[in-house]
Amino acid sequence: GSTEHPNSGQPRHDFMGGNSWITWILASLDPNGPVYDPRNVELLAQGPSVLTLDLTAGESPTVNGAALKAGSDRALAQLAMAATLKNAKYNALTGTLRFRIQNNTGHKLISGFPEGRRIFVNVQAFDADNNLIYEVNPYDATVGTLKSMPASPVLSASEIYLDELVIESHPKSSLTGEQHTFHFVLADGRSKDNRIPPRGFDYQQAAARISEPVNPFTHVSDIDYFTPDEYAGGYDDMQIEILPGAARVDIALYYQGTSREYVQFLRDEINGNGSLPSPTPSGEAQAYIVQSDPFFTQLKAWGDTIWDLWIHNHGLDGTGPLVPGIVPALMTQTSVTPAPVADIEIEINNETPIHPHHDGSPGSPNAINDVIPVSVLTTSIADGDDDDFDATQVAPLSLRFGPTGAIDTDGAAAISDYDSDGDADATFQFLTGDAGFICTSTTGTLVGETYAGDPVS
Repeated sequence: GSTEHPNSGQPRHDFMGGNSWITWILASLDPNGPVYDPRNVELLAQGPSVLTLDLTAGESPTVNGAALKAGSDRALAQLAMAATLKNAKYNALTGTLRFRIQNNTGHKLISGFPEGRRIFVNVQAFDADNNLIYEVNPYDATVGTLKSMPASPVLSASEIYLDELVIESHPKSSLTGEQHTFHFVLADGRSKDNRIPPRGFDYQQAAARISEPVNPFTHVSDIDYFTPDEYAGGYDDMQIEILPGAARVDIALYYQGTSREYVQFLRDEINGNGSLPSPTPSGEAQAYIVQSDPFFTQLKAWGDTIWDLWIHNHGLDGTGPLVPGIVPALMTQTSVTPAPVADIEIEINNETPIHPHHDGSPGSPNAINDVIPVSVLTTSIADGDDDDFDATQVAPLSLRFGPTGAIDTDGAAAISDYDSDGDADATFQFLTGDAGFICTSTTGTLVGETYAGDPVS
């Protein structure tokens, strides 16, 4: 237990949670501390008549730099324990990537009012020469936000933004008409909440507590966004499609305590340049009065001050440090190489060529809307085959057939002993016109994976 409560069993309790950057900046005000920064002093030591902040009052941060920095470090350590990436599998044939984000906390991941805080998954795919060839949710350090956000550069052809991999909660407001609002007191709903539940989350009571997920695609409450197993286990199983053919895929989970978008919102609201119209929905003549009402004299400078603090401590002014939490802090990461490909035996159940119009007449056996049956055979080393493979474990929805990757028309396998060897085989059907064969085609390639996520070809 602690010194004050030796029998409590609680040796330490930090009040900053995952917020590492506030204590870091306060630590930087101590000239004898480990991270002294004169620019932060200049911004925060403007005096109580300007910022409602008196750095000389009480237990001053100007003489507690070491303790505050230690608190920041402990917050980062907590973040590193808050989540784990597990069960990563990459199918280099199809580009399917699977992984699990395990919530190790006792609350939603992330928790608290989401004032610009977010965690996000970054995925990088590399070729055999270790060149980056594809990236999901790239973060642009030159402007301090995820690419695809308003202030960011455009995504390149080898980059993609996936909002479902940005884990956060977005309030909305029918009062202001905003689908996503930072106006806390004006918010009356949520347009997104894909935060990962803790283990044992009682999802059947979630609606009554207004804590059910809100689907990031539909923007409505969706208790089925997570499965019962995910609620029970406190995790989110992810599946995305990335570039096929990578030699290695890196997956990283980052935490950003305060986003550029939120700090910009604060600056503009305080400076009177925000999005609210005048008169307000409640009938007030002016939406913004901080800059004009003498009552708020000591708040007027906070807009530019907090913006300058964020810019400087993100390093965007060319002189500041890269403070974790302003700059996304790495929580956990993993790497995965392509799973071994099972070499499966297939038979195309046509004796005719498999091009769209083999004799040029509609309705011929391989007309464009006809189907090509393809059987995957179960094999056994005991029966003299090269490998043991259970064809009934092939996932129908994963399959792609032919040059253009036709999908199975039924989404299900027909199970039979196709080759009459006593084993259960699986037959799938593909539209000839979707498969992309040419007039001389006599063979086809089938790729996909098993229910366990192992690639087959």
